[in-house]
Amino acid sequence: SSGYTSAVPWSVQQASKDKAKVKAKQQATLKKKGPPVANAKAYDCSGGACIQPLQKANLVMKGPLHQGSVVAMRFDASGSYLATASTDATAHLLKCPVAKNNGDGISVRGHKSMISSLDVNLSLSNPVVATGAFDGMLGVWRPTKRENPYIMKPVDGGKEIKAVRFMHMDALLGVATGSTIQLHRFALDEGGGDLDRKRNESKTEVRGCIQGEGQQVTCFDSFNAILSTLVVYAMRNKRLVVYDIAAERELRAYEDAHDRGIHSIEMHTSTRYAEPSSDSLHTFVTAGMDKCVRMWDVRTDQPVRVFSSHN
Repeated sequence: SSGYTSAVPWSVQQASKDKAKVKAKQQATLKKKGPPVANAKAYDCSGGACIQPLQKANLVMKGPLHQGSVVAMRFDASGSYLATASTDATAHLLKCPVAKNNGDGISVRGHKSMISSLDVNLSLSNPVVATGAFDGMLGVWRPTKRENPYIMKPVDGGKEIKAVRFMHMDALLGVATGSTIQLHRFALDEGGGDLDRKRNESKTEVRGCIQGEGQQVTCFDSFNAILSTLVVYAMRNKRLVVYDIAAERELRAYEDAHDRGIHSIEMHTSTRYAEPSSDSLHTFVTAGMDKCVRMWDVRTDQPVRVFSSHN
């Protein structure tokens, strides 16, 4: 009974007994008090927006970032910047945390029309920002290195750009314009050094195209953090499509996905601070003019969740 004649060392036996006692004590406490989630603080959605954490940041701001409405926001991959785009034809990289950096940031100007969409690539040090405008101009910037855009060019004859997204681990840049989503390859020229500082041979070229069956594409999204070939896009007729670029075909289509037009789609966004589960990569959310947000799973025919608390 002493344990000295056992094949298992006495010290190991004692450690196992101590672990069993601790586990039994924890289970007894849990049974008595209930699961920890029962005592967790619940967020009161009826009390309005919680603004206290933002008050300190707002105090250091010298004024509004933009003179027009903010239409798009994206954090960079490192969480060091918050990129914003506005109808005043400007974009801005706000340094985070805002209070610690006294509201400092970098403004980018070059568009002559209202910016409609914005995205940031996966770079951790010098993020690349893509912007699309209502006059059909596509801009590609690296604000931490150069004030002027690397690329500023019209797309699809100057049609309004509805959305821009980096895709396939930054190998592609998707641009939704008219009834198509153009897939661009791009290259940024950092200049000729001291001998030719003004050199800029940056360029884009269309490598593929997704057709929206004659209906205007209102928004789209794609996984960028992994080599995914899936694209989800919505059309003006409220049709929602899951498309495979490699197979060049629709995998799933949802007719009348919302009661009114769809203006936003968001797929899973990877972060250096979390590891996504495989199940989460099958899901995406949409928002429409019907005041609803719907969560979808590409493996099902119907939305898995509907959030309709907006007034």
